Amino acid sequence: MKRGQIKRTPFRTKQTAQRSLKKQADILWSQVIRLRAKNTCEWCGRQSGVMNAHHLFNRSILHMRHNPENGMCLCVRCHVWDSRHSAHQTPELFGQFLFKEKGHEWYYKMIADSQRYQKPDYNMEILYLKDLLKHLRG
Repeated sequence: MKRGQIKRTPFRTKQTAQRSLKKQADILWSQVIRLRAKNTCEWCGRQSGVMNAHHLFNRSILHMRHNPENGMCLCVRCHVWDSRHSAHQTPELFGQFLFKEKGHEWYYKMIADSQRYQKPDYNMEILYLKDLLKHLRG
């Protein structure tokens, strides 16, 4: 290396082990949510088309990110597209539906869980989600 040259470091192309585990858990969580709902939108009842797994409490709350109680299967329309009826575009309406559908006990339990901090153990979450998938598939 010549004097005055900047040593360039290569871009990181490999994911860290933790990031890879989180991604694997994300995929398993999504499969659990959709399979549990039998690939049916839990808001409008639609059974055809693309179904999304929607986080009820923000997925940035890492210790709740892969909790199946924190998910609901929604069609693409109910998830993001419809400006009159969508979890992301009309959160107040979706919140009312959720409160009615899941009940106040569930809601307050989830609020309490979201406010405590617990470092996620992705290995354990993956094992749990795999076991749940096996159970759901029969």
